[in-house]
Amino acid sequence: MAGPGWRSWEQPLRDRGDAAGAGGSSSSSWASTDPLSPTAGSRSSEGEGARLSQVHRPAEMQKLLGEFRALYQERLRRLDETSNGSEEMLRLKLRILQSYVDDLSEQNDVLVQTMEEIEGEANRKVTSLETKLQNLRSRLLLSEEELESLRQMVSAQRLDRPCLPRLPVPTKHLSGSTATHPISLSQEQSMEQEELRCQLASKEQLILCLQEQLRDMAYTQEKSREEVEDREHKIQQLQETITELHHEISLKESENLTQLQDLHLLENRIKTLSQKIWQSEETITQLQTELEQVQGGLSDSSHERVSPHVSSSQESLPHSSRANELLKAELERRDATILHLQKDVLLLQEKRDGLLAELDAQEQRIYQLQAELKGKEAELEQKQNRILHLHQELETSVQLYEDSRKQVSESKTCLSRVEGENQTLRTCQLQQTAELEKLNATIQDLKVSARDADTTLQSEAVERQKEMEKRLLECQAEVQTGSEVIHSLRLELQESNQRAEDIKSQLHGVRAKMESVRSEYSMTLRKGKETEEQLRTLEHIHKDLRVTVSEQQETMKELETKLEQQLESLYLSENKMVRQEQNLRDLEAERSRLQEHCQELQAENSHLYVRLDTQSLAVEDQQTFLSREVTIKLKHSHDQRDQMSCSSILNFKK
Repeated sequence: MAGPGWRSWEQPLRDRGDAAGAGGSSSSSWASTDPLSPTAGSRSSEGEGARLSQVHRPAEMQKLLGEFRALYQERLRRLDETSNGSEEMLRLKLRILQSYVDDLSEQNDVLVQTMEEIEGEANRKVTSLETKLQNLRSRLLLSEEELESLRQMVSAQRLDRPCLPRLPVPTKHLSGSTATHPISLSQEQSMEQEELRCQLASKEQLILCLQEQLRDMAYTQEKSREEVEDREHKIQQLQETITELHHEISLKESENLTQLQDLHLLENRIKTLSQKIWQSEETITQLQTELEQVQGGLSDSSHERVSPHVSSSQESLPHSSRANELLKAELERRDATILHLQKDVLLLQEKRDGLLAELDAQEQRIYQLQAELKGKEAELEQKQNRILHLHQELETSVQLYEDSRKQVSESKTCLSRVEGENQTLRTCQLQQTAELEKLNATIQDLKVSARDADTTLQSEAVERQKEMEKRLLECQAEVQTGSEVIHSLRLELQESNQRAEDIKSQLHGVRAKMESVRSEYSMTLRKGKETEEQLRTLEHIHKDLRVTVSEQQETMKELETKLEQQLESLYLSENKMVRQEQNLRDLEAERSRLQEHCQELQAENSHLYVRLDTQSLAVEDQQTFLSREVTIKLKHSHDQRDQMSCSSILNFKK
């Protein structure tokens, strides 16, 4: 009866073992093993142990544990279905429970072996990490040498700037995940934990040093930013000063152009006045010539006409001589006036020539100043272009500074994140250590309880077998007793299953924590590398910024020197312009005086013209009067001569 019973559920176990197995060896062991044989449990446990030894991933191990539980539950369920209360079925149940306990022990051993393998893999990773950290140490030494060279450059430039402190490089490094400790806490493992704590402390010290270095770099960059802002403010002031100077120069240029226009107008007016003076001189000369001609004509006509009749015109001679004397005196006075005017005109011409020469010199000087002004404007434009270029470079350096500041803030954030992750790792280490201790104690308790249960079950089975041999007739009572024992065994099995579930869940949590710790550790290493790259980049950027700031300082010194020279030249130009303005004001005053004098001359010339016209009219009237008197006298003399001739003729006739 027993054979067909267990043979009837052996085939489903084969099928389930084939479906759930990862390799052919484990499935064949389940298929070919008789579960009722005394060695069935050990062979099945060996097959499952070999299968578990090949599994390293937590998901596969969890799946296998679920398959184990499902297989044993299926066995017990089929035994319960085919159970008829016989002693052989009870023995089968005892064997199945014993094999389940052995499988749990094998699983614990497999877990320990897996933990040891993980620890070996972690040790290999630690070795590779130590190599990488050694390379990092060499890079840090190179960076220290660069920092030393930077310090020498800064001391040479006499800049009071704090340098970056040397990074303390720990001689020991992190050795991997904290979840790779074996379950059994030995003296070596405790030493490794102490070493790990020392390494964590050294890492904290390194992080503190990096934070201090970042603070120093932030202070240095803040100081550099303030210096750049100061330089930018000075450049802005210089630009405003240059703009004001350019505006003043443009105003001076417009004033110079206005003065040149005024000078040209004055020159034109002087030329016009000189032409008028020459015209007046020619008119005076012409009038003098005409007057001389009139006087000569009068003297000739009077001599020719009066000579035959001297006797008749003796009475009118005193009057005409007085008139001639008056005319001569008037002509002499006019000649003196004309000479005086000619002298004044000559003096005015000399002054005009001097003013024209001075005006030409002033124009030449103005042209020279305009050429110098154009040259200064060209230099000013070049300097403005240079200032714009420097401003662009300053904006570029400010942008680089902003980028470096962002990188420093990101580095600080990464360092704070790494510090938090280290704190989390330390907390996880403590928790995992406590959990490992608990798991070790639980496993030891499970082993002891399994051994006690095995011993108890074996002793009870032997005693019950003896009792069943003695009391074959009391089968029902024994069956009832067996049912109670089966019930108690089921309760114990449920408790064992519950404990196994707890252990599985704990192992699953430990594996998950191990994976998370591994990922966090790899992330920490990756972030450390990124932080190192960022630090090197920041050092290069800081070095470039220092070089740029020094170049900008030299450029600013050159610009300040050139600006002082320009201000000095502008001051000299302003003095020259002031002197020119004074000269122009003097010329304007002289021009006004000349205009007034010309107006006086014009008025006097007009007065002379009026007097000449009056005198010419008087002379014409006098000539008319004299000619009329001479005509009258001649007529009277002719009449007298005719009368005399008539009287003489009459006398002759008588």
